[in-house]
Amino acid sequence: MKRIIITTLLIFTALWTMYRTDIDFGRVLNEDGDGKLYNGEAYYNYIAYPDRYHTNDIIMTVCFLNPLNNECDDIIYRTDCRIFKDIV
Repeated sequence: MKRIIITTLLIFTALWTMYRTDIDFGRVLNEDGDGKLYNGEAYYNYIAYPDRYHTNDIIMTVCFLNPLNNECDDIIYRTDCRIFKDIV
């Protein structure tokens, strides 16, 4: 019985966390780490990237949002992944 309850809680927690996951794509604009998001509103498209990314790299950003509220900027964990590297 305990195994069923624990499994159910883990599945529920995983689904709830995945529901509050945000995936964005953007481009690094300069060597200072300033970036522009491609998806989302045109006015709110700024993002800052770490120093390890260079100008014109295409980055996928995954943000895990707090599942305990409905705020759009309450990020628990953020990870960036380079999709395309600028070779120029």
